Amino acid sequence: MSISDNNNNTNNNELMFTAGSRVSCLTISDEMFTGIVMAYDYRYRILTIKSVSDDGLNRHCNMTFVNLDNVKQVTILSAVKPEMAATSNLLPLMTDCIQYRLNQAINDRRNVHKAFVSGISDFGIQLFLYFYKIFDKSGVNLADKDIVVNGMVKIRPPYQLKDCSNMTCEPYIETTALRYVRKHLNNFLSKH
Repeated sequence: MSISDNNNNTNNNELMFTAGSRVSCLTISDEMFTGIVMAYDYRYRILTIKSVSDDGLNRHCNMTFVNLDNVKQVTILSAVKPEMAATSNLLPLMTDCIQYRLNQAINDRRNVHKAFVSGISDFGIQLFLYFYKIFDKSGVNLADKDIVVNGMVKIRPPYQLKDCSNMTCEPYIETTALRYVRKHLNNFLSKH
């Protein structure tokens, strides 16, 4: 990666990724990202750049995460003045939170795949995802084509209110868990 400075500042290396600096990055795939530096993670060499929104709305902006290992050239368009740099220390990115969200998204996709492979209808998959978002993610499972909520309520195809039953006691007894699941199922059915 090469670094060039349009302002010809010689002592700019420590300021090149200071919040507020304008930079332009050319990636190895010849994509150009230009904007204001918002954050920089030294450990992972990830630069966060804020730029004008693609949709043209003033209240929106694009936030781009650039991995500097995949950058050919960085051009510093305007650097933050040294007296301003002392007050704008960059905090590291919260990569643990990003990793958690990535793992959660992967688990969500695995559950959709699991539902699809088990032969559940599209309506059943939508219902499964609806309950998966509402209840604790570990509390909604699939048992063949049935949706099991918290190990207490089973919803069988075709996934209507009459298809909900208790798993912990007699099926005809209406428990609090069964009423709660039926309430959410009714809510889902009214929207679809």
